[in-house]
Amino acid sequence: MTDNKKATMHVLVVSGSHVGLIGLISLTGLAILRTPRAARALLLGGILVTYCLLTGSQPPILRATLAGLLLCWGSFRGLEISQMNLLGAAGAVILAAQPRALADAGCQLSFAAVAGILWAGRREQAVPGTPRVPGTDVFLPLRQAVVVSCAACAATTPLIAWHFGMFSLAAPLANLVVVPWASLLVAVGALVCGLGLLAPSAAGPFAAAFAVLARGLSVSVQWAAGLPGVFWTW
Repeated sequence: MTDNKKATMHVLVVSGSHVGLIGLISLTGLAILRTPRAARALLLGGILVTYCLLTGSQPPILRATLAGLLLCWGSFRGLEISQMNLLGAAGAVILAAQPRALADAGCQLSFAAVAGILWAGRREQAVPGTPRVPGTDVFLPLRQAVVVSCAACAATTPLIAWHFGMFSLAAPLANLVVVPWASLLVAVGALVCGLGLLAPSAAGPFAAAFAVLARGLSVSVQWAAGLPGVFWTW
């Protein structure tokens, strides 16, 4: 495995987050169009299923899609659904349909990363303290991003070591840059696809921006891979 692939390992682990990004973009568009709640849930579910099929229905994408569909169903019924229950239900459906997915590294990493993030979120909420006043803690988003990154890395590091024989010190910090960058790349790509269908002449500038972002992402992960002493392999 090359250093470049090692540096992008964490991006592959959180690839299910792209489903959430597509869902957020779609939900925003449906809200702007003032689509009724029931129709919004049905349309959003259809969009998520379409994206899942187009991307090959890999376990991380399938996990996020199933969670999204359950959220759509809960919204349609006016129910509040636990995130941990969503993760467990998605896992049960995947194992029932594809029992061999339990041995798939991508499936294990995807579920481990999300479980770590959810656990960290619950621990942060459970810690007693003085209520925060909105706008007074300017470093709160950065701290939350660091907590999420470290939680995902802590949950997936044993699996990465087992499956790929490597350990990385760069991943927690690299996540803070590469994951948002990759999400922006997905958002611009979705915009290019949409404009390509509706107004091809308007898609050119965004396609050029997509190419620049893709090149920048490649350069950034190559730089991270070249840092001395951050990777151990065996």
